[in-house]
Amino acid sequence: MNSRLQTERPCQPPQHDCCSSSSSSSTAGSTQQPDQHPLSSSSSHRQPVAQLDYAALQQAASAARADSKRKSAAAAASTTSTPAGLETPTTPKSSSTSSCSSVTGSQQGSKVVDVVINVSAKGPLGCKSIFQLYSNRQRALILAIVSLASVLVPLSDTVYLPALQPIQQEFATSQQLVASSVAVYMFAVGLAALCLGPASDRFGRRIVYLLSTLAFIATSLGCIFAPSIGLLVAFRALQGAAVAGYGATGSAIIADVYAPHERGAAMGISTIPMLVGPILGPILGGALSQAFTWRSTFIAIAMYAGVVILPLLVLLPETQHYRRLRKLQQADPAAAAAVQGCECILGSPPVFKAPYYPLQVLAEGGVALHAIVALLSFGSMFCSLTEMPLFLAVAPYNLSPALTGLCYMAMGVAGIIASPLGGRTSDAAAATHPAAPLARLMYNTAISGLLLPCSLLLFGWALHFKLHLAVILVAQFCIGAAACAYTPSLFGYLTAMKQQGAAAAAAGLHSTMFLASAVLVLVASAAASAMGVGAFFSLLAGLNLLSAAVAGQQIYRQVASSREAGSSMLPKLQQSSAVADDVADLHEDRGIGKAGSPAPVVLVVDVCK
Repeated sequence: MNSRLQTERPCQPPQHDCCSSSSSSSTAGSTQQPDQHPLSSSSSHRQPVAQLDYAALQQAASAARADSKRKSAAAAASTTSTPAGLETPTTPKSSSTSSCSSVTGSQQGSKVVDVVINVSAKGPLGCKSIFQLYSNRQRALILAIVSLASVLVPLSDTVYLPALQPIQQEFATSQQLVASSVAVYMFAVGLAALCLGPASDRFGRRIVYLLSTLAFIATSLGCIFAPSIGLLVAFRALQGAAVAGYGATGSAIIADVYAPHERGAAMGISTIPMLVGPILGPILGGALSQAFTWRSTFIAIAMYAGVVILPLLVLLPETQHYRRLRKLQQADPAAAAAVQGCECILGSPPVFKAPYYPLQVLAEGGVALHAIVALLSFGSMFCSLTEMPLFLAVAPYNLSPALTGLCYMAMGVAGIIASPLGGRTSDAAAATHPAAPLARLMYNTAISGLLLPCSLLLFGWALHFKLHLAVILVAQFCIGAAACAYTPSLFGYLTAMKQQGAAAAAAGLHSTMFLASAVLVLVASAAASAMGVGAFFSLLAGLNLLSAAVAGQQIYRQVASSREAGSSMLPKLQQSSAVADDVADLHEDRGIGKAGSPAPVVLVVDVCK
């Protein structure tokens, strides 16, 4: 085999899975070393994925196919000797304490050497990825539970916005103090996420989810019976801290059960409630406040949380990799040993990271610029949400609160469409440019950098010149589409880079998104009044364009550099029909699978993550 194409590689840091080499090393030690075959290996050391050369894999497979054509007759006739130029590895001894070997020999001792390039999430023959511990149905159920639970984060923020004026009248207080209950909620979500994200990595996903739900129900009851504006603001802060665990933990659960090459689509689906909740909240809150009182909005979300806790208790398993594998090891040690990278995972027990760790993740060179893009796009979307009703309530629109709430549907529909599409686009970009991790953000950054600034300009100046309502709604739709398309790609990128600290990484992004939105919401009204609404949204458009352009430059440089280096990574092999065709041709050339044909000795080129 080409020297760069080793059959084993050492354990990687905790954020990456790897395979054990304990059983495969014995194989290498007992293997005879005749003339080297293009696809054989004499090394017992694994090569990092980044050093695998895709072109060399193709060339080696093609060389093996040509070589097998010359020797197929001798190989078929021989049952006791090895044809010249072909290596026959002996069957590795199994070990109940080791992971799967990356070099697997046929127990029949066949002398026909076949090569299987392990390019799927399944790992070597007899092994499976930790992501395969869940069936497709289980993963879909987990995704549905996470998506339904995450609705509470934005819904509890926006559901009582239509009730701000009745609250002010009942408590005979100032508008600023009532409005502070909105901002304090968002600040509490942002700050508490910095602690709950690392706690989810350390203590498990289920416990954080369940405790957050119970705390949310308790604080909602406090809001329902609050006798003063001061206590209402205090309970709103506690409510925000309770619900903060939903965002970071939900993203981490998606990262636990979906492999990186399909995670973007799952993130897109799970992000829909997060982005649609702000739209549905005012509609529901307006109807409840008008039909009953403002306290009914908190009754509604407390009841929803009571419904959510049932599937969390009954249907949601613990998905954190260490705890999941530890439980499997206690129940079935052999099954746990067959999981790809089990020694790496079990050898790295989770620890609680300091609350500033999620912010450190965002400050890393490959993340910071793209986090700024997310903060500006998410904050700009919230600014448009808070400014729109102020203009639609006066001439020439004069819309009632109920009709104003319906106008939010434009952005809601955009989120439903754009969020899953953005996730799939992210997966496609990652598959096309696997050697450049930032390529996952390539298309989504372009969408955000082009569509969002234009939409913000249209929205701001449509309000300024009091254009037709349809123009405002079209602008709202485009703002929502741009923001919703970008968010899942960034969460997919973060959780792929920080697999074992997925909750902490997601918590950093959730935290800063809500903190930035809270700041922008606080200054939006004053800035729009001082500058004019058109000029204010023009400023936001310029900031979004600048941040996307700078982030795009970083992505372009990494993609160009990876092309020049000619490097390749696992997703490239996963999507490569060329390698699959070469392996299929090897089977066909040797008659493998036909009656009377010899069983192959299999060399697995292990390129597992």
